[in-house]
Amino acid sequence: MKNNYRTIKAFVVLLSILAFRVAAQPLSGTVTINSGQATGGTNFQTFTVFAATINSVGISGPLVVNVAPNSGPYVEQPAFTNITGASLTNSITINGNGNLLTFSSSNSAQPWTLLMNGAKYFYFNNLNVQGTGTYAYVCVLTNAADFNTFSSCTFSCPANTTSSSHVAFMTSASSTGLSTGANSANYTSVLNCQMFSGYYCMMWYGLTGTPYQQGNRIIGCSIQDYYVYGCYFYYQANGNVSYNTVERPTRTTLSTFYGIMIYYNPGG
Repeated sequence: MKNNYRTIKAFVVLLSILAFRVAAQPLSGTVTINSGQATGGTNFQTFTVFAATINSVGISGPLVVNVAPNSGPYVEQPAFTNITGASLTNSITINGNGNLLTFSSSNSAQPWTLLMNGAKYFYFNNLNVQGTGTYAYVCVLTNAADFNTFSSCTFSCPANTTSSSHVAFMTSASSTGLSTGANSANYTSVLNCQMFSGYYCMMWYGLTGTPYQQGNRIIGCSIQDYYVYGCYFYYQANGNVSYNTVERPTRTTLSTFYGIMIYYNPGG
């Protein structure tokens, strides 16, 4: 029965995606994500359908996505790629309105809840993102996912975890683990967000040689209840880590810890 449900759900998602692809028109203006309404017109029933559509058709102007208040939780794993037409002028703003995006992954090949795989010029506002599974890379930026902003969002792993497969927010050369050697993300702004738990609460990884990762900022955030590292800012050039609160007020499984480790950060 469970397998049948998954098959039916996947079929419904596929039909929704195909319905949008038939028109194959780049998106712009204002659309919604609302689980209480079917995909059609300017509404997407899930983040997954929205991501698949925008990855396919791109945008032709600024796009605002309003997630309907109290329409979550959204139990899924959206993955955004490099969107055709996205730019500083033609940006993509996702207003979460306090909704929860959550996923429990047991798949090491897909360990994330939210994946930014080369995605650029996104603005996420007031969205709660959670990972609860064996693998919980809650938000992953990789493959030159540049010029993205996260404002007043939360990113959370299971409480009191000691697993290195749990990271609330990370940039990495790989989408499936902590890896160096390639550009992960530049000019990322994480502003007034809350990070909760994880072996690393925040991990910034990527190129370990010039030009390194450029211009990433963590400002005014709350970094809480991590196991070993609150914020590991590794080989970041011209970065900014300021006005953050770093603490472990409710963690009961303790270890030697580093609140903020900034290693080889030229110009920061």
